Amino acid sequence: MVKEIELGILREFVNFCEENNLRYFLAGGTLIGAVRHQGFVPWDDDMDFVMFRNDYDRLCDIGKKEFK
Repeated sequence: MVKEIELGILREFVNFCEENNLRYFLAGGTLIGAVRHQGFVPWDDDMDFVMFRNDYDRLCDIGKKEFK
């Protein structure tokens, strides 16, 4: 159940970033899960992303307008 919710959040995040030309990268356990498990690490319950600072700042600015 939790992994299904996380996957939905991941899809929304990816769509949002692609629609707004924001660069992001998987990191930490999320990256390990994608490579080693072709999904999530079974015992990991969060998602890890990194962004360049200018993309992060744009994410925050767009988010303030889009998600009130």
